[in-house]
Amino acid sequence: MLEKLGKKVFGFDSSQLFEELQQVLADKTCLIVMDDVWEMDVEWPDFLNDIDSWSLFSKFAFSSNKGICPNPKFEKIGKDIIKKCGGLPLAIKTIKALLAPKIESLASWTQI
Repeated sequence: MLEKLGKKVFGFDSSQLFEELQQVLADKTCLIVMDDVWEMDVEWPDFLNDIDSWSLFSKFAFSSNKGICPNPKFEKIGKDIIKKCGGLPLAIKTIKALLAPKIESLASWTQI
């Protein structure tokens, strides 16, 4: 792919290829199709613990208050909701996006 873009990559190791590809694609939107991949030795990151989950959630949900929950009732409900996310960062961010605009509505938070 890099050679098609006019980049010289002869003698590059995999990390150099990755860095070069990252630089080329940094400001572009693209779809990469990987065909005929049979073996993937991938280490998945660990799930977040309760403290890190709450930190991730509150950092963005309460960004106007520097990540600090302004109301203990919201904190209790928020932590109950975050437990349901099972430590998955994407689930936490999705819930955060749903609840952050409703920071004034305790009823909206309890419906989740």
